[in-house]
Amino acid sequence: MQRLYAAYAERFPTYGDLWAGLAAGKEDHAEWLQELEAEANRGALRFDSSRFDVTAASALLQQATEAADRAETTDMSPEEALSTSLELETALLDGRFFEVEKDDPAPLRTTLETILEGTEAHRRSVEEEFEEEQAETGEEMDFEPGEEEEIELPEE
Repeated sequence: MQRLYAAYAERFPTYGDLWAGLAAGKEDHAEWLQELEAEANRGALRFDSSRFDVTAASALLQQATEAADRAETTDMSPEEALSTSLELETALLDGRFFEVEKDDPAPLRTTLETILEGTEAHRRSVEEEFEEEQAETGEEMDFEPGEEEEIELPEE
């Protein structure tokens, strides 16, 4: 998703601060997850990794990659970029990828809680900008938070 937000930052400089902030946040999230993976691979961190739906996460990442490809190669409006971002951030939250379980070791718990808080903040930021854009253009929102989003994750 970092690549997508970097592409949006380049394409829509009016929202440059938003996109740059989101890109930096996603880069941080990826680094923290890589650190957890390295600790788990060293045996320093143990948890049941089967609880994470790898298929759903891969599907979401694929959709983000496809959106980044479109952002880099096709014309789109700021509303489309904001809508896509809102859908992706909502799918991350709805997918419950960062849920903490009571027996999680502290490093895993802290990382997941931090990423969850960051993703919630990302979603709020995008939603606020989307609503402002809608108010400025007088157009209806294509994506209504809380409705079924276009991004579908595979069933478990």
